[in-house]
Amino acid sequence: MRRVWIGLGILFVLLVAGILGLNLWVHSYLRSEGFRKLVAAKTGQALKADASYQPFDWAGSSVFSQSLTARGESGTPIESFDAEQVRANVDWKAIFHGAWRVDRIDIVRLDLKIRSAMQQAATAGEPGPTPEPQPPKRGLLPNRFELDRVDVQNANVAIGAQANIRGAALKVRPEGSGWVFDGSGGKLDLVSRQPLDIGSFRVRLQQGVVYLTDSEFHLGASGNLKASGEIGGPDAPYDVSLEWQNVDSADALDAAWKNRVNGVLSGKARSLGRAGKPPLTTGNFQLIDGLLTGLPVQKEIAQFTRSPQFERMPLQLVSGDFTYDGTATTVKNFVAESQGLLRLEGNFRIGAGGSLEGSFRVGVTAQSLQWLPGSQEKVFTVSENGYLWTTVKIGGNLQNPTEDLSRRLATAMGQQMIDTGVEIIQNTPSNAIDAVKKAVDILSPLLP
Repeated sequence: MRRVWIGLGILFVLLVAGILGLNLWVHSYLRSEGFRKLVAAKTGQALKADASYQPFDWAGSSVFSQSLTARGESGTPIESFDAEQVRANVDWKAIFHGAWRVDRIDIVRLDLKIRSAMQQAATAGEPGPTPEPQPPKRGLLPNRFELDRVDVQNANVAIGAQANIRGAALKVRPEGSGWVFDGSGGKLDLVSRQPLDIGSFRVRLQQGVVYLTDSEFHLGASGNLKASGEIGGPDAPYDVSLEWQNVDSADALDAAWKNRVNGVLSGKARSLGRAGKPPLTTGNFQLIDGLLTGLPVQKEIAQFTRSPQFERMPLQLVSGDFTYDGTATTVKNFVAESQGLLRLEGNFRIGAGGSLEGSFRVGVTAQSLQWLPGSQEKVFTVSENGYLWTTVKIGGNLQNPTEDLSRRLATAMGQQMIDTGVEIIQNTPSNAIDAVKKAVDILSPLLP
């Protein structure tokens, strides 16, 4: 019996020593260069990039690295991935199930660059980075990794040269063979546009395609924008839709127009990338509760028609459908109305270099034309919906537009004055006519 207890004691000591030895070996391996390369290789495999970590610092089940850097393979969405102060919590129990399981990775700062569809195509043929050789499988320790989620406090994401997210909070989690990015806060910078405040967004990265869903942005005090679509899909380099509502025109227009046009904007647009061609963007817009003021032509019209309302012209509605093919913008079904003053209906095109051409129906009230002799009889000849209508053709360019209405009005006014003068003479008594003729004869040598 004594030998049995001695044997059991020896077995217990060996078991404890084995556990301690295994524990020391595991901890030694976790701090080894081989384990760090294994984690880097798995990270690079997930990101399709060449990845590397600074040395690991372990504290219990928590591991910390000062930085993670990764450079994406050619033709893939990720160009670069630079993370600072990376901390992970490891679930040791998962080792017995054949995996290194990480419950959560916390990153203080992330700078991520995503290639545009054109950049992906341009780099598709370039040689990618040579990845670190994956360490051989170990007999006792797992070689498989599982990740629950990644939390980023401060994320900056550059999407090609067109957009840049800065200062957003980001949560990343694997989903199938891809990744899901949920973001909130921060700013979205767009080329030649005022920055947008980020409400929230969700991006899914799957098999080289970026899907944008459930996104909401804010512009100014009241403007809301929603975007959706995909980048790098099989049918088009990108297909993105945008919808905006309650946008103050001062937050959307450039400096030349923001002090001239006031109102609330809404609309939709869809931009479709085309292989070998410029993108095609189509959509519609609407402005309500507007005011047009400060244009020099408004003052001239007000003086010409003796209608001061034209200097500060309310705009109850401005709307239209537009198409941009990379060279020219075409607007159809354009409508602009200042009730009781003016209504425009028509189509126009802004070409390369700002060239301008179009045709409109212009409707004005009879009161506006009362000081323009001949305008109602010879130019604005159609009466409809409370307005007198005529057609107007425009041309020239945005800097120096031309129109044919002024010439036609001047001709009509001149003809009306001539007709009125003839009528007056014809209705004047003969003795008065003779007096006029004599006066003309006396003055004729002095006239040119």
